[in-house]
Amino acid sequence: MPQLKLNFASEKMSILMIAHLALILCVLGYVSTYQQNCQPDGGYCQMHTDCCSRTCKTYNLVCAPRVDAFDPIKYTKMNIFDVMPVKPRKDEVQIYGLPGESEPSDDMFSFGPNTKSAAECRQIGEPCSRAEECCNMRCHTYLHRCVT
Repeated sequence: MPQLKLNFASEKMSILMIAHLALILCVLGYVSTYQQNCQPDGGYCQMHTDCCSRTCKTYNLVCAPRVDAFDPIKYTKMNIFDVMPVKPRKDEVQIYGLPGESEPSDDMFSFGPNTKSAAECRQIGEPCSRAEECCNMRCHTYLHRCVT
């Protein structure tokens, strides 16, 4: 069967060539209408391709601006020691009582490390509640016993 040939602008075009041309025009028309239907920032979306920015916050279905559309963060160099003065350490303890109580006595309180002698510490297997109570400084938290 011979193929139908058309003369158009002094060139011969076949029906297959016309079909290819029509297909290309359909695809281009679809692409141009698809790009016009994209959602702006803040618009409803379900996929990234629904948004003009190609970024959809899928957890709340809203189009988001592109990452490169944000302004860069402006950093200001600040020395923290210029803003907040360093407070000296204060090792004194003041004890305040209730208004009806008598004045506090001159008791001395020691906050240093606990220095227990070997006779005061607990041996392996004895009950304990803190590691400092055991001679080897290991108290099992569930069993409440000194362990190895």
